[in-house]
Amino acid sequence: MTAGGCASIAGKPGGNSITRLDADGPGSTYELIESVLGAGSIEAPDMTHPEFGRHITEEWDASLGKNVFAFRLHVDKDGDRTERKDRQRNEIKVFDGSPDGLKGFHGTTFTYEWKFLLDPGLQVTGMWTHFFQLKPVGGSDEGMPIITISAAAKHPGEKIEIRYCSGKPGGDKYEYVAGTELAQAKGIWLASRCRVKYGEKGRIEMTVKKPDGTIVLEYHATDLSLWRKDCQFVRPKWGIYRGLADGLRDETVLFADFQIRKD
Repeated sequence: MTAGGCASIAGKPGGNSITRLDADGPGSTYELIESVLGAGSIEAPDMTHPEFGRHITEEWDASLGKNVFAFRLHVDKDGDRTERKDRQRNEIKVFDGSPDGLKGFHGTTFTYEWKFLLDPGLQVTGMWTHFFQLKPVGGSDEGMPIITISAAAKHPGEKIEIRYCSGKPGGDKYEYVAGTELAQAKGIWLASRCRVKYGEKGRIEMTVKKPDGTIVLEYHATDLSLWRKDCQFVRPKWGIYRGLADGLRDETVLFADFQIRKD
């Protein structure tokens, strides 16, 4: 384990490699994240709300018995990176400046694991609130995620869902491939796993489970378009990204135990 509570473990040539990001206590949170994902891997609204300071911190969680990451958004102050328009974002990501071993190149297989906790009072609207994204980098489709874990108000009720976008002509809309009542996902640590092979005929295995093993969300598919024309690689993103609308409030979402494994 390296200083800062994170570890990168390289396997044998041609074998697996594992990169971990674990909270180690308050202070130097951005430095810790960037030591693993690279300088520039944080998309926080600090520039639109500088008086608050850093919007990702670390705090002790009694139920896990460890330090965790706290991602915060303030509905009346925060924006999307450097602008405040119709959306807010506070995310960490793999990006161009990350180590190549973290990037989802064509034909590679990755397994992503993490935990997250949604506050019991979490509020959502009919617009999007993403907690996880797989997103292409480069090409004409890079603005549209391929996969998300998202919450939204529906008719009836509120849902948490796995969403998929094919990226084909006319396929720039989400398909809701798995979903359940949002109430089932609030106030409890959820363990998430996403194993994906990137390609035009890719495959994906996703599960989100409660601590007792109960499945909240599950999606398995083969021969699925998990690549985009002219993209360079696909990257994971974690945090809160939401469209602004009436009915939202300040939110904090907790994350822990990030792991990226290249298979």
